[in-house]
Amino acid sequence: MKKGTFWLEEKPEGGVTIWIEDYEVEAFGGADYEWCYSFDSANTRKLTDILSRSNGGSLKHMIEEEFGIHLDKKSAKLWLDENGVEYEFFSWVHYN
Repeated sequence: MKKGTFWLEEKPEGGVTIWIEDYEVEAFGGADYEWCYSFDSANTRKLTDILSRSNGGSLKHMIEEEFGIHLDKKSAKLWLDENGVEYEFFSWVHYN
């Protein structure tokens, strides 16, 4: 498997989506696996506020510091759930 790096998409209404894709994932028969966490504006503010307690810089930088460039430093889902940050999660597999 080749780990992808996350990217951040800002939404017009003030929310954000965090995207990431891994490539040639063995568990999916060598397919690519993409997933994202999508936040509305209120939960984007909450995410930013909580991350800024222990990190500095832009939201993208704070996400990288907290979760790693591959989002594998710690479980983002567990952290979000523990901190009461609401999100929508989407995932899909791209078969080659």
